[in-house]
Amino acid sequence: MDFPTLCTLLPESGAAQTLEMAIACARRFESHLDVVSTAAPAIVTSDFGAGFGVSGAIIADTIEETRVRLRDSDSTARTRLSREDITWTSQALMAGADGLTQTVKEACRFADLAVLARPTSDNFESEVLFDAVLFGSDLPILLCDGSDLPNFDSITIAWDSSDQALAATRAALPLLRQAKVVTILMVDPPQSTEGRFAPGECLATFLSRHDIECKIELLPRMKARIADVMKQHIRETQADLLIMGAYGHSKLREQLLGGVTREMVQNSGVSLFLAR
Repeated sequence: MDFPTLCTLLPESGAAQTLEMAIACARRFESHLDVVSTAAPAIVTSDFGAGFGVSGAIIADTIEETRVRLRDSDSTARTRLSREDITWTSQALMAGADGLTQTVKEACRFADLAVLARPTSDNFESEVLFDAVLFGSDLPILLCDGSDLPNFDSITIAWDSSDQALAATRAALPLLRQAKVVTILMVDPPQSTEGRFAPGECLATFLSRHDIECKIELLPRMKARIADVMKQHIRETQADLLIMGAYGHSKLREQLLGGVTREMVQNSGVSLFLAR
């Protein structure tokens, strides 16, 4: 596989499951695994001034408590990793919201793929870390549920001819070469005019030159949401992985991901490979 180095970020909640998935990926891809345990102090010092009545001692105690939890998390990860025959490194990083994106960027900048917990609305940590990787680095992201890694025999590409979708497809070529079934999925594609390529044909040609056979599925949107059409197709075809481009701006910049991206990230019911 062409993912020599994987990285994963372990939030305080859900760390064990995320680590198991990252280890499974490192085994499958024969990769080195960089593990980063993360935590943020409950009090962000820049948010508090004298008017809030928060003493320096309280802030210092809170930061020290966070450091202790981080050391414990890193120790737990190292103990688990020591039982594996993969190569790995482990470190613990603490950062507030202001510095998180830069901290994550520095920690992951030499990796080839990030294996992350699926961000959910009830797990703020996972959402913040996902946004930090997506918008703070150029890394593609693999999101899987549970700790059992799918075979990725059947892969669907969500194709809309965008630069983001093409970037995700390029980054996923190592997985696509191993798949048994590859599908280019287009929802409500534009009509091709005479003399122009049919929808999806250029991508199919690109993949064929990488010795990847594929089929093209063109689906009408009707009155349904694009995300709902995609999820229905994934269920019917029992795809193992969806490749898609990620749109939008970081929540840390006070904007949300594009609606389709956010919906598929949180509720797709299938493993996701994302890039932008």
